[in-house]
Amino acid sequence: MTVTLTAPPQSFDECLARLAPLRDELLNHRVYSTMKNDAALGCFMEYHLWAVWDFMAILKAIQAQFSCIGAPWVPQGDPTLRRFVNEIVLTEESDQTSRGYLSHFELYCLAIEEVGADPRAVMGVVEQLRQGVSSTKAMAACTGPGADFSRQTLKIVEQGSPAELVGVFAFAREELIPDLFRQVVAQLVRGGGRAHLLLEYLERHIGVDEDEHGPLARKMMEAVCGERAEDWERAFRASEKAFRARLALWDAAFDSATQASAGHTGSQTT
Repeated sequence: MTVTLTAPPQSFDECLARLAPLRDELLNHRVYSTMKNDAALGCFMEYHLWAVWDFMAILKAIQAQFSCIGAPWVPQGDPTLRRFVNEIVLTEESDQTSRGYLSHFELYCLAIEEVGADPRAVMGVVEQLRQGVSSTKAMAACTGPGADFSRQTLKIVEQGSPAELVGVFAFAREELIPDLFRQVVAQLVRGGGRAHLLLEYLERHIGVDEDEHGPLARKMMEAVCGERAEDWERAFRASEKAFRARLALWDAAFDSATQASAGHTGSQTT
């Protein structure tokens, strides 16, 4: 039997093409069909909140790679990359929202409260981190697919190369998110309901990631990897693993939302 070896991807577009099957699985996942009421939607959001939170870990780690974030300040990194990442941080960490200036994580927490869901699992970790507890200790008591997803993200943040870090950010987050969130928006619009803050969060990300942050992430990726095939390979492998972790998270969210929907006796509001 002849075995055909596939050459590693060596560009942004080649990585995208290789990731396309996993991307399609996420865009066509059955979890979106469960969002028929607040109980099911809340379950999905409780799982997704882990990804909303650890997104900032990736972003801030990239910012630390490409710019000086300590004191005393010294110029650090390529000024162009510094500009790219700081533009993204400005919006993600302090965007102008209907509730004033907020990080997108804080807006999502308000959206969870709006549908009556429970953000305590993630917020418990956040509170420990505020008190100076290490991320390893803060995550130690957390169980379940959401925590496992964030543990994998934090491992990349702590141990990944710049190519792996930016690869996961570009391919498994910024490039993917607009189309991913459109699937959720379609369900919310179809069902009506009162998840107004979630819609605000989703629509803001679709617009800003597609028009601004996605292209910036691509430029960062191309600058970090250049013509080094080994770096493109590292970025692709890390992104592939992140896609599979998201699929596992969506599978778990589907199971939980299905159970919640089956036991829901209220009106079909979302």
